[in-house]
Amino acid sequence: MSGSRKPDILVIGESPGELEDKTGEVFAGNSGKMLRDLLPGRMMDRIGFTTSVRCRPDDFRMPVPREVHACSIHL
Repeated sequence: MSGSRKPDILVIGESPGELEDKTGEVFAGNSGKMLRDLLPGRMMDRIGFTTSVRCRPDDFRMPVPREVHACSIHL
C-alpha cells in the first residue's frame, strides 16, 4: 500500500504489474502516474493505493477469486 495509512478513499487495482514487482510501489507505471496527476494534490494525504492481490499472477492474467480472497486480509 502507498499513500495515506488511514485513507478516506482507497484506490484498489487488480494486481501488481512487472514494474510494481520490481519497485515495490503500487501504481508505479504510466497509469499510476496519470491517476496521481488527475487527483488534486491536497487530496493525496487522504488517499491510499493498493491492489487486490499482493503478487503478480502468472502469465499476466487477472487474479482468480480464491487469490483475491487469500489476500483480502491485507486490505
